Amino acid sequence: MEQHSDTFLTVQMTLKEIVKKLSELSKEDLTNIHVNQEWSWIPYVKDHLDFLIEQTDGIAIALRDAPPPVTLEDVARLVEKR
Repeated sequence: MEQHSDTFLTVQMTLKEIVKKLSELSKEDLTNIHVNQEWSWIPYVKDHLDFLIEQTDGIAIALRDAPPPVTLEDVARLVEKR
């Protein structure tokens, strides 16, 4: 099993909790709540929440607990692992 830093685990747990809370909120009746059109062209709160859920979940899944690649060789090795 891979060892992870405390920071990594905290970030991952926090993102998963955010996804859980956003998912709960998204299941509510949001038909009477809209987003100000000066802020967004998408008026539906549910659409915004679903997007946030997708993005946050994607970040949690894509987390890596290692220094970022520095050289082109490092990047190439990461791409090969996929």
